Amino acid sequence: LIFLPQPTEFTEKTSQSLFGHIIWFKNKTSTFTIIHDIIYLFHMPAFFAISGFLFGLKETSNKSFYTIKKKLITLGIPYVFFSTIYLLFKLFLQKFIRFEAHVSMIDFFRIFFFPNVGTSVYWFLFVLILYFIIFSIFKNNKWIILGITITSVVLFFLWKTNKYHFFNDCFERFVGYAFCFSIPMLIGKNYNNINWSKPFYKVLLVLFSIFFILFSVPFVKGYNYSGTFLSSLINLTLLIGGCCFIGILNLLIKKIPLLGNGFIFIGNYSWFIYLLHCYFLNITRNLLARLSLSNMNPILYVLINVIIGVYGSILIGLVSRHISIINFWFYPAKYISEQKKEN
Repeated sequence: LIFLPQPTEFTEKTSQSLFGHIIWFKNKTSTFTIIHDIIYLFHMPAFFAISGFLFGLKETSNKSFYTIKKKLITLGIPYVFFSTIYLLFKLFLQKFIRFEAHVSMIDFFRIFFFPNVGTSVYWFLFVLILYFIIFSIFKNNKWIILGITITSVVLFFLWKTNKYHFFNDCFERFVGYAFCFSIPMLIGKNYNNINWSKPFYKVLLVLFSIFFILFSVPFVKGYNYSGTFLSSLINLTLLIGGCCFIGILNLLIKKIPLLGNGFIFIGNYSWFIYLLHCYFLNITRNLLARLSLSNMNPILYVLINVIIGVYGSILIGLVSRHISIINFWFYPAKYISEQKKEN
């Protein structure tokens, strides 16, 4: 979330939390594994929260059909295209490389119906599209939204306490994270009616951040999978605290001109990074493994992956802006709009 442009430039596509995917710390050192697990406490909920907030703030049209159509074009086309390409990419690579999750032909059909999180890195877009459809229809009915939110929180606790398993991991996230979208959506919708200068909101932000700083490490080290109600409650609080902490960190970084401008530049290409980093990282990690370099200094290992994952994606982003047919797969709505203007 540090890789975000200024608030006035926010879009659904730039509200991506990038580090959780790019910095893959598993099987490195215990310190990096802890950092990885802490990031995974909140990075997807943060993505849904920012998307929900922006949807409530910016989406003023009462024509749900128009909104749904726009979202299906903007997100649906990249989702289907890149999901298909990635599965083909992984299907080819698994002939030479052993993956934890094996790709099969059924995964191609499941692109359209709750894809497997283990094989589809773009499952979050599928879930986000469903949220846009549902909340476009019911966004003006506060009772239905309240019902969805309460139900989602209950299901989140059932999911995290292992009391109930839904039919697949993507559906679990869809029902368990719905409140992460709906509550920020309501905040965004009423943003201009709330007096944010009140000390209460600043204190709340700081308290959640402090809780996150104090308890995130102990939680991921010993309590993450205990399956108790208390564990789920702490998980929920850390989820909120992580979002608050990253928000404060984001504001502090942007006060340092050189550093802030660098992150803003990367943020402007975060849509490309989120869609393309998986290709660069799969190739880089496996190339390092084949060269027997995967056990190198972990900091150097991380830096190599970050540089290649981030700047490789940015390079393609820069190229695509000059080749309209490539840019179409990233920004189909923009491409269609420009074609209509030319005609």
